[in-house]
Amino acid sequence: MDNNNQQTNNEQVPTIQPQQTPAIQPATQELPQNDTAPQQSNSNVYKWITLIVVLILIIGLGLFFIKSNLINNNSQQNKERSTKALISPTTFVSAQKNFGFNYLQMLNKLEPNKSIIISPFSIETALAMVYAGSEKETKQEIAKVMGLSNPNSEKLNTEIKEILTSLNKSKGATVEIANSFWGAKRIDFNKAYVDTLVNNYEAKIKSVDFGDPKTKDLINKWVSDKTHQKIPKIIDETKAGQIIALINAVYFNGDWQDPFKPTSTKEKDFTNSAGKVIKTQTMVASRNFDYYENDDLQMLTMPYKNQNIKATILLPKNESATSFLSDLTETNWKKWNDNLANKEGILELPKFELNYSRDMLDDLKMLGMKKSTIDADFNPMFVKPPTLPVAISKAIHKTFMRMDEKGTEAAAVTYIGIDVTSMPGGESEKPFEMIVNKPYIIALTDETTDSMLFLGIIQDPTEK
Repeated sequence: MDNNNQQTNNEQVPTIQPQQTPAIQPATQELPQNDTAPQQSNSNVYKWITLIVVLILIIGLGLFFIKSNLINNNSQQNKERSTKALISPTTFVSAQKNFGFNYLQMLNKLEPNKSIIISPFSIETALAMVYAGSEKETKQEIAKVMGLSNPNSEKLNTEIKEILTSLNKSKGATVEIANSFWGAKRIDFNKAYVDTLVNNYEAKIKSVDFGDPKTKDLINKWVSDKTHQKIPKIIDETKAGQIIALINAVYFNGDWQDPFKPTSTKEKDFTNSAGKVIKTQTMVASRNFDYYENDDLQMLTMPYKNQNIKATILLPKNESATSFLSDLTETNWKKWNDNLANKEGILELPKFELNYSRDMLDDLKMLGMKKSTIDADFNPMFVKPPTLPVAISKAIHKTFMRMDEKGTEAAAVTYIGIDVTSMPGGESEKPFEMIVNKPYIIALTDETTDSMLFLGIIQDPTEK
């Protein structure tokens, strides 16, 4: 054993001091001439062998625990990284739900007895692109309408980027999110703002002449392409005074993880919100579902092949779907979802295909975006702000949804136009039965990001 190795061993096992012992002697040296010497020598050898074995075991166990600790730490870090996209976008996700629940209640009051489908995700994303280019009072009122608590533009943009990345990577179902910015050729736009739209919203940047009638056709074609022709047109015209159009498009097409059997679909009664009994093509399934029930409602979810995305059906028991909307809050939504349990039961659910369109401009004003629609602070959008007032002049939301035995196809578009303007003045042990034969609430959500892609109230499944 050379000096270097001896030094290394001494450093590894500082408690063991080198000893001089007659048990380890040169081979040429004579052994002591007494009867006990061989026994003592053997005993010493056995002790050293035992000591060496013990040391090897101690060192081995030490290395094992060190390695295990490193593996556990790495595993925990990997787990945290893998769940980052799920747990970080809380501000925007919470805003989506609060806005969606509140806006659906508002629309139901404005259009009673009408089936309504909206995309909270689409509307909030379009508003977020406007929010990114606003400041001062305008920024504050947009944040309030969106439902943002402690708004922070940089954080919001980062959260949306994470959500878009996750949704656009969905497997098993088609989920496509597209954003675009259309700017007037005559205007110099702030590069920092445009870069934010490109880097965080994956927006396509278009330079156009809004005074040219062909611009309307270009915009409508983009919308039609991004929604797979389910929403073929979003606007009827563009005008020379317009300087910006911000557009979000959402498209979803997913097959049920467990499809309904077409042979089980039967014509059944459905009592619409007006109290009239109508006939609807109703899908029927008897199997296990994730299900929750209390004194006020029945709730059921059905996954698509993607598994992260699911459809949720809420059926009020004792009150109308319209009255029940007031109970639709983020807190209740979470509580109900947390209580879902896999149960055997029977579901009867009407097939439907619905188109919905809404001019949102007056709605945004009612919700609190007043300055944004009169004289907005959109200076961060421009290199040199226009001399005349700038304001949101158009806000349109369109949706489509078809639900049948195979699955669901849905699309949504939110269009926001900005112009230069003149200054104006309980659980059951038995298999449950959920017979959806009256108005109900429906939602499509993504579990990975917790985003609410679509939300609606179906008053009449035969309504087109």
